[in-house]
Amino acid sequence: MKLHDDADTLNSMARIEALMSEELTTIELRRCESLAASEPGLRSVLEKLTESHTQIYPELESYLGEVRSLNEITVQINEMFL
Repeated sequence: MKLHDDADTLNSMARIEALMSEELTTIELRRCESLAASEPGLRSVLEKLTESHTQIYPELESYLGEVRSLNEITVQINEMFL
């Protein structure tokens, strides 16, 4: 069971890190698109999308920290019983 849980945690951390990378790419892409947009309405929408992605990034970062902390605690507990 322990190995399965460890693999799940590592998979979760990898997925969160991938999402964070995707968000950073999306933020930069939307930022560039909004700067290049000549139509004010489109620029406004792109700026809102950029802001939305910018706000979710810290949540992903925080969640990754939580998962890492829980994983570290689990590893330490498991080491005590091995």
